[in-house]
Amino acid sequence: MSSDKSNKMQLWMQLINAETEGDLEMLEQTNVKEIQEAVLILREMSADEKMKELARRRELALSDKITDLEVSRAKGRAEGLEEGMQKGMQEGIEKTKNVFKLFMQGYNTWQIAEELGISEEQVKMIIN
Repeated sequence: MSSDKSNKMQLWMQLINAETEGDLEMLEQTNVKEIQEAVLILREMSADEKMKELARRRELALSDKITDLEVSRAKGRAEGLEEGMQKGMQEGIEKTKNVFKLFMQGYNTWQIAEELGISEEQVKMIIN
């Protein structure tokens, strides 16, 4: 085997076993066009893989952010619903107290309804 062929074979083996950017830079400095082209292709492939990984990470981060927003929104709705129910119950208790207070003072159902701004039907439901 000629020295030139042996040298090229050795360069190809170094390329196959290259682990660092420094290894590739050293190989790129050779005057062997095929090796230089192979280093270029490796770098392009590596850049493509890095871009794919970056895109995948961005997509994952966006997906996580959307999930966090959906969870927060659902939690907010649940808290709002709970607060609304509590407020509604409190208002209902107050309204009931006022109906009975006026009823005990001798007001009739339509007078109570007028006084409290509710329907006579609601007054009757509370009293009965």
